[in-house]
Amino acid sequence: MHAYELLQSPRPRSELRCAIGARHRPRAGDRAHDAVARVLERCDVVVDPRDRSVAHHMLEVGFWEWWITRAIADCMRPGRVCVDVGANAGYFAALFTALGASAVVAIEPHPELARRLRATAGHNGWSHWQVIESAVGDAPGSAHLHVHGDDNLGGSCLVPAASARTLAVPIQTLDALLGACSGIQVIKIDCEGSEPRIWRGMQRVLARNPDVHVFAELTVNGDARPWLDAISAQGYPLRFVDYDAELKPLDRDRVGDRELWMVYLHRDR
Repeated sequence: MHAYELLQSPRPRSELRCAIGARHRPRAGDRAHDAVARVLERCDVVVDPRDRSVAHHMLEVGFWEWWITRAIADCMRPGRVCVDVGANAGYFAALFTALGASAVVAIEPHPELARRLRATAGHNGWSHWQVIESAVGDAPGSAHLHVHGDDNLGGSCLVPAASARTLAVPIQTLDALLGACSGIQVIKIDCEGSEPRIWRGMQRVLARNPDVHVFAELTVNGDARPWLDAISAQGYPLRFVDYDAELKPLDRDRVGDRELWMVYLHRDR
């Protein structure tokens, strides 16, 4: 299945098509904690119907963050490996499949979200999916995942936050998980503030995959500018995905203008 034609349509038309597709989702298997969303017209993804964030959007309108979806589609070509770090409900992992990825690695520390990712692979017979149940950082070991309520499990994070409970989860570096993997075209990272540590722990992956396109959420905190400085020193132009899906220069001195940026990192050749 390929979503290129859908995502090259004008945004209102592609959103309408996704919404129409969402209305035809399979409902027979719905349970109290599991439902099947139909995203991008044709991808079925097992989600938690109690989630009022990403999963709710997937169920109701059939897509998530159109501008990032389109930017990923613009730089991706079929037949390559794609990695979703902080896979949450599995939308971007499904997008990679819809765009023709030969292999998808979905990495998610929350046990319930990881279970649903495996259920999505089983539901669709997607043998090219690998689900890794782990947090990601700059050193191996264990960590505490600060879990929000069932209405936003994907917002859980390793950064200490007021929450009802914590879960002990394993943590690994991307170098350990993917260090021997070549042919990676896209890595999407959305881990609620852990991105600088993840970057430090993926240097072998970057060296082995020099043409990789990295989409990494930047949380504006005390780590933001030092991380951007480190990225720039490695020869990556600083760019971000704007809400019109265009790639634009990221001015380090204006980082505080937003709370979050989707940074795009790719060495132009």
